Amino acid sequence: MNNETNKLIPEIRFPEYKSEGIWDKRKLGEISNIVIGGTPSTIIDEYWNGDIGWIGSGELKNNIIKSPTKYITELGMKKSSTYLLPKGTTVLAMTGATLGKVGFLDINSCGNQSVAGFIGLTNLNSKFLFYQLQKETTQILSFAGGGAQAGINKSNIENLILHIPLRIEEQQKIADCLSSLDEVIATQIDKLETLKTYKKGLMQSLFPQEEEKMPKLRFSEFFTSLIKICFAELGEIKIGLTHKPDYINTGIPFLSSKNISGGYIDFKDIQYISKEKFESMPESTKPKVGDILFTRVGSNLGNPIILEKNIEFGIFVSLGFFRVNKKANNYYMKYWMESDLFWKQVNQKVGGGAKDNLNSTWLREFELYIPSIEEQQKIADTLYSLDNLIKEQVDKIEQLKLHKKGLMQGLFPKVKN
Repeated sequence: MNNETNKLIPEIRFPEYKSEGIWDKRKLGEISNIVIGGTPSTIIDEYWNGDIGWIGSGELKNNIIKSPTKYITELGMKKSSTYLLPKGTTVLAMTGATLGKVGFLDINSCGNQSVAGFIGLTNLNSKFLFYQLQKETTQILSFAGGGAQAGINKSNIENLILHIPLRIEEQQKIADCLSSLDEVIATQIDKLETLKTYKKGLMQSLFPQEEEKMPKLRFSEFFTSLIKICFAELGEIKIGLTHKPDYINTGIPFLSSKNISGGYIDFKDIQYISKEKFESMPESTKPKVGDILFTRVGSNLGNPIILEKNIEFGIFVSLGFFRVNKKANNYYMKYWMESDLFWKQVNQKVGGGAKDNLNSTWLREFELYIPSIEEQQKIADTLYSLDNLIKEQVDKIEQLKLHKKGLMQGLFPKVKN
């Protein structure tokens, strides 16, 4: 058996198909009719808000499409180049942020001109194709040009090389295996969303809302009134270095807003400064353990994080930190900075076309009703425990995704096209 033949047999194979031999190598255009969607005129009302589903490439995220975001009328479908794809069709994003990602229709739906659908399959299971194309992302993206308008065309898709088992039953078995794992992942994602929703509702009850002086929910041992106070009375607000230092290949980490995401510091893509530069920087640009680090600019605005480890680093002006005094618990304040009341005050400042920016001057003027330090601690402990459950659930989902990735590598032949 030569090397090429070896490559066309996966490492993992169901026992009943081990004697079936090598997989077939085909171009996608040879075994599928590829149809491209279209968009009805958006200025003709009669074309829209009907009962025919219509999806865009942005909805394709290697997922099952259970409902469209928009609907068109039968007239809109007839007066455009779109095509009604039946339930069970695999679709591919040809442009945009989701370029190369696929979807599997659980509904009948049309698509726009950035969506390719695969119908009329020849000895090819549609759900198997859904997973095969996920594995072939690199090959798909290799056809895309660079720049802001990167995309692929119908000819590119027709020339995609696929490797498929000859028996449709084996394709179905592989699809069923991966589909079952996807269902487990989806269930765990639903649990994560439930935890996040519960946390949001709990925070709305534990923190006084707008125009309220007392929270809706309170621990039984606490009954004294809350005190109205300005943010500045609870600690010091500091901002990062206002000029860019000289960067070096390795040294002291120097963080900016891009390094803060999802409640964590990302040390993978950071800049470094020299020890001498770090020591010459003001202390106000060097967060310490217990400080609340937050982003001051951009779409990642806010995102407060407690520094729990003693790590030496400096920050750029796109970051700031809050160092509480004896009146405040740092975790309580971190959670308050995640609350709706905090963000209502932020939106009042950045609304009306103003650039998103957590300005330290008006941040100091923010007001809140604050309980005793003991009650702050109890609230912080409660939410911290819930955050740990959320983190455990996130980790569980990531492990399942890694398992799926490894399983797909074994279920499909390792071939360089």
